[in-house]
Amino acid sequence: MRWIISYDISNAKRLGKVYRYLCNNALPIQKSVFLFTGSSYEFDDCMSGVLSKINLHVDDLRAYPIPQQARVWTLGISAKAEGIVLDLSLIHI
Repeated sequence: MRWIISYDISNAKRLGKVYRYLCNNALPIQKSVFLFTGSSYEFDDCMSGVLSKINLHVDDLRAYPIPQQARVWTLGISAKAEGIVLDLSLIHI
């Protein structure tokens, strides 16, 4: 199961917490955009972790499922750090 997770966090401290948490649980794609790959249970666990770090009254969190048969296109500058190799065979595009 694959999901695109994105957020708009209004506070720098919360923003840092959410960013660090998602970096440990998903693949950073762009600023404030991550690709999560895992089971439904793992996704729910990840979202619970993020929800504990945001303020639902002022922050915005979104997650969009990516169908298994969907093709993923990337163009332009990559957000991944230099030296990191993305192995798409593990994502099952």
